[in-house]
Amino acid sequence: MNTATRQKIKIISCDDVNTQALCELIQSSLNIRCERISRLGRQDQPGHANSFILIDASYANASSPEAMAKLQEQHPNLRAALFNVQAYSTQELLVEWPIIKGLFYLDGSTTTLLKGLQQLLNNSHWFPKRVCDRLLETYRQAPSMNVRAALLSRRELHVVDELSKGKANKTIANTLFISEFTVKSHLYRIFKKIGAKNRADVRRWALDNI
Repeated sequence: MNTATRQKIKIISCDDVNTQALCELIQSSLNIRCERISRLGRQDQPGHANSFILIDASYANASSPEAMAKLQEQHPNLRAALFNVQAYSTQELLVEWPIIKGLFYLDGSTTTLLKGLQQLLNNSHWFPKRVCDRLLETYRQAPSMNVRAALLSRRELHVVDELSKGKANKTIANTLFISEFTVKSHLYRIFKKIGAKNRADVRRWALDNI
């Protein structure tokens, strides 16, 4: 039995004919169970162990930075993808969250969606080329001789450097020409990687390791 037949796709979207049609298309094309849900709560964790979550980027606040942060915190092992994403919008930045494994544009074809979902169900990723290029340019770096500093990406080290100067998130964002949401996303990963509980811990870590 393959991965797809064991899993279920749950779509976080509005309850309308379009979502219903999408569920029916996925079920008939991929031979996999599909259902719509309004949200994913902490109490739902056991029931979603074998589910892949498809999040409608146009649905209420389902794909807001706050919603992503909450999902990442409550369901760190979740596998999810965004669909109905506006190209060249800040929604593309949501791929920086580890739980997001794929992204589909609003004007994309159903053929692309089904092909991408098949890859995602096989534990792969599915991102548009431009998004992949940006991720590579943002996070790829030359190897560091400082093993502890190598825990962080080049961009994360830039954020740590600015934070160490006492700058607020908005100022860091302006300095590095990124969004304030992206700064918060970087800080979330930095705190996790170095075991920091607050900004003071990050400053102390920077003094010892950079």
